[in-house]
Amino acid sequence: MRIAVLGDIHANLHALEAVLRDARGLGCTEFHFLGDIVGYGAFPAECVEVTRAAAGVCVLGNHDQGAASENSLGGFSETAALSLEWTRRRLSPDQRTWLGSLPPRRQLRGMVFVHATLDTPLSWGYVRGVAAAEMCMHLQGLPLCFIGHTHVPRGYIRGGGDFSLEGTDG
Repeated sequence: MRIAVLGDIHANLHALEAVLRDARGLGCTEFHFLGDIVGYGAFPAECVEVTRAAAGVCVLGNHDQGAASENSLGGFSETAALSLEWTRRRLSPDQRTWLGSLPPRRQLRGMVFVHATLDTPLSWGYVRGVAAAEMCMHLQGLPLCFIGHTHVPRGYIRGGGDFSLEGTDG
């Protein structure tokens, strides 16, 4: 079995469809999402539907939470807040309910999936270096953890530092 792990779609339907098509072409049959299905892009409703249809595991991202609720968007940048106000108007009540029901952390077959840090996933902290990654590895309790949120593909090995994931294809 080959799995694809995607994160930070941000309502970019064309990219989502292209990545899913490529992943299927590489033999992926299972798809997991690290949150932020919506936010910024022009196709939030469509991305929710594609993700719902494809998802194995899907976790809540900060943009998903912002779009799903009626809460203040004060913790977001001005651009992100404007985008989320627009996104809220484009999602159906069912889509907003689905987004809001996503858990911040999921486990499956020896893997942990989370959008932000493992210690306080709903505080939306970033794993941007070896020290933060080591803290998450200490908490994950399973051999493998996938984290989104940073928009920077990095890998970390316990006690082994970090490495770039850019340009990897399998």
